[in-house]
Amino acid sequence: MTEIEELQAKLDYLIALQRKQYEPLKQIYLFDWLDEYLRVYKQARVSSTRAYELECVIRLHIKSNIENKLLVDYLPMDIEEAISKVENGRTRETTYQIYNEVFRLARKNKYLVNNIMEDVQPVHHKRKNGRALTRKEQRKFLTIIKFNKYKDYYLFLLYSGVRKSEALSITWEDIDLQKKVIHIKGTKTATSDRYMPISTSLLHLLERLKNGSISNGRLFPFTPNQVAKSFQRLQCEYNLQFTLHSLRHTFATRCLECGVSIRVVQKWLGHSRLDTTAKTYVHILSSFEIAEAKKVNI
Repeated sequence: MTEIEELQAKLDYLIALQRKQYEPLKQIYLFDWLDEYLRVYKQARVSSTRAYELECVIRLHIKSNIENKLLVDYLPMDIEEAISKVENGRTRETTYQIYNEVFRLARKNKYLVNNIMEDVQPVHHKRKNGRALTRKEQRKFLTIIKFNKYKDYYLFLLYSGVRKSEALSITWEDIDLQKKVIHIKGTKTATSDRYMPISTSLLHLLERLKNGSISNGRLFPFTPNQVAKSFQRLQCEYNLQFTLHSLRHTFATRCLECGVSIRVVQKWLGHSRLDTTAKTYVHILSSFEIAEAKKVNI
């Protein structure tokens, strides 16, 4: 081998070594990796309700809006375009979060050398502060749902203040009627996994449900899609000017109106920060405090 040939061989070796450092260990298609992502990283680590919600977003808003290609073949523009097709702001944010986590984990597993999501513009949905039902609206709503299939689910949200998905995850094993305490297996924040006392209204509801149900399994064998569509029908039929999430706000508002400490309400709602509770219900605190101040006569 001549000196030139020897130098060329060394150069080829260095080029091959460098290429190996910048090539993924395995080629995988996006849709296959999404299925693996759900199976490995979500199904065993989040509630069944949350896993179902993620599966719906992937099926309806990712797989239907983007071409299935090898992970290495995607450009940031492909992801931006796919996300822009999602109309609902909150769903768009969730879609972005899934893409972000999926590509980050792909890089971690050596399926990618670079994470293209670093060049994708983040999506943040600006949430509006929900509102509570007035006393009049609450009475009307209770009358409307009297014979509704999902009545007990709606009442549970109103009497407990738990999140919609949390209510669908609760089983009878999470409830101790003797000690009057319920375990909320939240997944949103570190403090969303919590215990809360069972109020009198909630106790009556649970006792009635207990008498007509099996001793195990979920309280409400519904899917998020079923309860969402049911409530949408109620909104259309009765022109309801509030959302299903408003029942959670109503619970918190009634608690504050009754003089329950805001720190206790924070704990019951599963908020990780007190200022989250305070900012959301500052208008309630203000009006309540004004009413309370009228009692003071120094």
